[in-house]
Amino acid sequence: MGYWLLYVFIAISYGKSRRVFYYAKIPFVLLSMGTLIEVFGLQSQLLPFIIVYVALFILWLKRDLPRMTEGPKIT
Repeated sequence: MGYWLLYVFIAISYGKSRRVFYYAKIPFVLLSMGTLIEVFGLQSQLLPFIIVYVALFILWLKRDLPRMTEGPKIT
């Protein structure tokens, strides 16, 4: 079973919760990083890209995800 099928099941099951939808993307980022290492090997030219890729994803989880998943503010 591919990851895309699991992602579809999660999106259908928890369609009302945006937070679960965004958390479901975490394995995709980790698997894509693993695929880069598998295809290209652990090269010194690839390490800075992987470090920046993971750092940006962590910052996105920490900063933008809570803001994106909170309810609308009525003013």
